Amino acid sequence: MLPADVIAALEPLRHGEVPEHSAAHNRATIRESFGAEVEEVFSFFDEKTVASGTVAQVHRARMAGSGEEVAVKIRHPAVLHETFVDIHLIFAFMKTLGPLTCGNFTIPFSRHDFHAVLQRQTDFTLEAENLARFRRYFDGDALVVFPSVSHVSDAVLVESWAPGVLISEGFKELGEFFQKIPAEKRVKRHMSESLEKRQANSRLAEVVFSAVMKMFLRDNFIHGDLHGGNVIRSSLPSNAKVTIIDAGVVTSIAPAFQPRFHAFLQDLCQGR
Repeated sequence: MLPADVIAALEPLRHGEVPEHSAAHNRATIRESFGAEVEEVFSFFDEKTVASGTVAQVHRARMAGSGEEVAVKIRHPAVLHETFVDIHLIFAFMKTLGPLTCGNFTIPFSRHDFHAVLQRQTDFTLEAENLARFRRYFDGDALVVFPSVSHVSDAVLVESWAPGVLISEGFKELGEFFQKIPAEKRVKRHMSESLEKRQANSRLAEVVFSAVMKMFLRDNFIHGDLHGGNVIRSSLPSNAKVTIIDAGVVTSIAPAFQPRFHAFLQDLCQGR
């Protein structure tokens, strides 16, 4: 859809490398959200950012009193204004580019739908509701968990800390843009990997696949941004447990479309 140089320029957005906002903004937003200073809410608050995305940045902290380790997600200061200005820019860009590509360059959703998605991403109370619902649906699943939320406002989300490593880290060996690995290199890499590692990766893939299928087929409540940067795996290779984060965007399959979707999956499984 986009040329390689544009993709490369936008790649930092997917990896949480967006410019960070100030510590002063953190303090002001926490004070406004919870009516208390940072030191009153947290016994420890790391000013160093864990990750910074297009909507917010995340800090590691420890709750005052309970000592629970948490992730604190704080919305960027100008994100509300910039987000809705971006809508105008994106659709103006598409209107200009469409004729140049003979109409082949389109956005598969309406302006209204896009606006609604952005609204849900910038209000963290909605993300907290999504996380609570996912936790209900996956209650009792020892291998797929979602963070629990202890404090929330529209601009700050405090959730349980998820230890481990991002699944996206394992994609790096595939190269930029998932370049095809020559057969001789694939064989060499396969031989160098231990049986234990191959089994662990296979088990991890099964866990993630099963979780996604459950969202689609059983719950009809689907994480809308489930890329490798939003799935955390255990740092122990033998442990296939995953934590799924960043649930600001969710979707469901409309009842009228469900039979067609199920038929599509059936045909796919049967190789038709």
